[in-house]
Amino acid sequence: KIIAIISLIKKEKWEFLLEKLTELGINLIIPYKANRSVVNIKDFEQKRQRWEKIIYSAVKQCGRLTKPEIGNVIDDLGKINFSDDSLKFFIWEKEEKLFLIDEVFKMDKNKVKEVCFIIGPEGGFDDSEAIKIKSLGFLPVSLGDTILRVETAAIAVASTLVQALRRSKWKNSQIN
Repeated sequence: KIIAIISLIKKEKWEFLLEKLTELGINLIIPYKANRSVVNIKDFEQKRQRWEKIIYSAVKQCGRLTKPEIGNVIDDLGKINFSDDSLKFFIWEKEEKLFLIDEVFKMDKNKVKEVCFIIGPEGGFDDSEAIKIKSLGFLPVSLGDTILRVETAAIAVASTLVQALRRSKWKNSQIN
């Protein structure tokens, strides 16, 4: 199971992101209201209906058998219940030592049941949020030398995780 916690971004970019995360095979998308998020959701149920239509269309287009769930908008990461054996990645532009790709290759893909990643808003997380995220067991990782837009970072992370996890599952089925 792959969970994407994504800070809210402007409508067109958010809808594009929903479509691409669906196509890539993400299981759960949780919209996050970060301290620096510029978007406020006023009528969540109306938005959810629109988002579900976008997801349904993407499911049909890519041939998925299941659709990702959309979580409620949260503003406190402490409210999310993660499984004890979940891996949690904090995609952080200030991380200089650990890189997502290296950490993905290190993980025991046969034991991992759930992988979660969080991506901040335009302008990044403020210091208090970064401290909170790390205190919740998220491993800070970098995507490289450049600072990516929210939607670009989310697609890059989702693509890396899906390929690594599916490849190991496929390879294991070929051996058995």
